[in-house]
Amino acid sequence: MWPRFCLMGYLMANTQRFGYLMILASAGGFAFLPTLTRSIYAVSDFQPYDIALWRFLLATPIVWILLQFWPPARQANRTNVERMKLLLSGTLYALAALAAFVGLERTPASTFVVLFFTYPAMVAVMTVFLGRRLTTTAWVSLVLTLIGVALTVPDFSFSGSDGVGVLFAFINAFFVALYFIVAEGLLKGQAISGSTYIITGTLLVLLLFLPFQGLRMPTNLTTFAYLLAMATISTVLPIFTMNLGIKMVGPTPASIVSSVEPLLAMVVALVVLGEAILPVQWLGAAAIVS
Repeated sequence: MWPRFCLMGYLMANTQRFGYLMILASAGGFAFLPTLTRSIYAVSDFQPYDIALWRFLLATPIVWILLQFWPPARQANRTNVERMKLLLSGTLYALAALAAFVGLERTPASTFVVLFFTYPAMVAVMTVFLGRRLTTTAWVSLVLTLIGVALTVPDFSFSGSDGVGVLFAFINAFFVALYFIVAEGLLKGQAISGSTYIITGTLLVLLLFLPFQGLRMPTNLTTFAYLLAMATISTVLPIFTMNLGIKMVGPTPASIVSSVEPLLAMVVALVVLGEAILPVQWLGAAAIVS
């Protein structure tokens, strides 16, 4: 009995460690998104909607192809109702993206990052309202994370922002927080197949805006290469690993750990774009890691 109990504890601990690694991998994939977005703007006349649409136009067939090489996911027995719920959850992703577009148009990027990363606090509050108790360590981690995010964006200021931009930054954070809560319940069983339906649902919602926005085609191979990198590195990979992580460790720990994303984005910008990192940003990085 005792050896079996120890084995169960060991496997559970390993599952949690693997879940945290998945969340870190997800944050790493999403960290490339700002750099890839800036690169696309530099070589094309794409607008935010165009980038979002092409991101999921390319990601959707990729995830369905990958699904064919993942036997456990192919064998997942889902009802039509479960599939519909997963497709509809993609609405949260699409609404978050559209809210981000409006917020970024009216708010400086540095301000938007700080406001957006209030979503771990929103997740924590939502879980408490759902009747879950958070440990003292979780609350301390949350506070350190929020402080760290603020320090990694030293030029944070409300100047240049308007009320609508600030509001949509919080709306974006709210939809992402809601997704973390909803995803935990929907992904029980198979996170990979679930992610496929969620990405597909996101594309379907974005296609609803196509008659109003139109379809802008990439005019050069460089733009298409950046879009393909965004679809794989910053969409398929992080969404798959994020959903696996949420399933294994729960929404609140996952949202807190995922806040390492600004730190990783800062490092990516340093390596790829040669942007300087200030001492206060390293202090913020230390707070996030701790």
